[in-house]
Amino acid sequence: MDRCKNQLIFLKKEKLDKAGNALPLTDVDPITHASVTFTNLAQGQPETLQANLIMPEPCDFIRKGLPQCAIIRPTGPGQLDAVGAITGFINDGLFIGQPAAFQTMLLEMAKEADGAQHEL
Repeated sequence: MDRCKNQLIFLKKEKLDKAGNALPLTDVDPITHASVTFTNLAQGQPETLQANLIMPEPCDFIRKGLPQCAIIRPTGPGQLDAVGAITGFINDGLFIGQPAAFQTMLLEMAKEADGAQHEL
């Protein structure tokens, strides 16, 4: 069973890696008339960020003696700070059912974290 699951994961990963090389596309839903655009993933990116490398790859983390792990690291504006992370969690519905004061507190803590400076 594990072998079959591993093969499915590999095939999905291979398909997603190829998706990074897809041409830009815009399409319109015939019922809702909503438009969706898939942009060129390579455009506007540094050379070190290859468009077809959209799946995390195992790599050394912290030190070589530890097992390899796949790291998913955000790279866009609004994703690299605490406020961006908390806002993303809120927008994804992670805190549905929590009081508004809870979300306000989290955002205040995130703002403080983003404003903190390392002292030597």
